[in-house]
Amino acid sequence: PLITPTERRLRIKGLLYVICADCAEQIKFVSPQKIDNLAIDIVQYIANNYQNDISLATIAKEKGYSYQYLSRVFNRHLKTNFKKMLNLYRMQQAIAMLYDTELPITYVGLECGFQSIRSFNQISLQIFGKTPKEIRNAFRVL
Repeated sequence: PLITPTERRLRIKGLLYVICADCAEQIKFVSPQKIDNLAIDIVQYIANNYQNDISLATIAKEKGYSYQYLSRVFNRHLKTNFKKMLNLYRMQQAIAMLYDTELPITYVGLECGFQSIRSFNQISLQIFGKTPKEIRNAFRVL
């Protein structure tokens, strides 16, 4: 049977919901009232700078806080560590690029802030249990 573009898009959305559900199981969400503005600033920093080689130490220096203090704020309010949040955000961006483009996988990984194809593959396997190539191939099947 021929799959229409609408059916394909719906299948892909379904797959993305499954992926997001897997991510949500790994992160404990807290109510917005309990998150302080500094934690929100750190998340916004990730969103604006995920393509660069960033770390919590970099943010601490830039914002004038100690690394230990920012780490405590981040972990207390977001219930995850900075590196995990950064990698989840990078993978979210990479998934969109793998679906929407035919760009080489290495290019996608580097564009999303991974320092090498090896780290891109490792993080993808940790989060989704699949390599970026396997993820892209799954989209093509849909």
